[in-house]
Amino acid sequence: MLDCGLSGTSSNLVRYSKKINMSQQKNLNLVFLLDDSGSMSSVESKVKGIVPKVFEQLENNNVSGQVSLYTLNGGKDEIAFSNLKNRFYYEASGATPLYSCLIRAIKDNEKKNPNLLLILSDGRAEDSVYREECAVELEKFQKDHPNCSVCFIVEGQDAINCARNLGVFNTLNFTKSDMNMLGTLIHDEIMRAANTI
Repeated sequence: MLDCGLSGTSSNLVRYSKKINMSQQKNLNLVFLLDDSGSMSSVESKVKGIVPKVFEQLENNNVSGQVSLYTLNGGKDEIAFSNLKNRFYYEASGATPLYSCLIRAIKDNEKKNPNLLLILSDGRAEDSVYREECAVELEKFQKDHPNCSVCFIVEGQDAINCARNLGVFNTLNFTKSDMNMLGTLIHDEIMRAANTI
C-alpha cells in the first residue's frame, strides 16, 4: 500500500495494485508537468513529500525508469526514479503558464517513446495566447504516440476547463484537504501505464 507519510490510506490502491502483474521488471518513460504556481504554495511541503515517495514506492514494486519533470515556472529535469528523492526541487510561486510549458514538454519528448504524460494543476492557465497551438501540438503528439496516455490531475473547475480546452477528458480530481488521495491518484496513473507495457 502506498504510504505518503500522511494520515490515512487508500483501499482503492490496494484493490488496483492486486490486478497488476509485477513479477517482471517494468521500465517506464514518464513526462510529468507539475504546477508550481503560487496557488499551490499551501500544499508545497506536502507535494515535496508525496512525489518522491510515489516514485520510491514504484521502484520497490519492480517499476523503474525515468521521469522528465517539468515545473510551470521554467524548471526541467530528467531524473531516474531512484534519484528523484535526492534531486526533486519544488517551490510554489508565480503564475500558471500551463500551455507554454506543455508545448515545451511535447516538443522535448516527441522523438522519445513516453508511456504517460501526467499533468498536475489546480488552476486556470494564464497564457491563453498559446492555447490553440498547445491543443494542435497535443493532438499531434497523441497521434504519433498512441501508447502514451495523457492524464490531468486537477483541483477546481478552472483546471478541468483547461484540460477540456485541450481535448483531454481523462481528468482526475483532488482536493488540497486530502493530500493522501493526491499521492494515490499519481501512483495509480503510473501503475496503469506500467500495466500496458
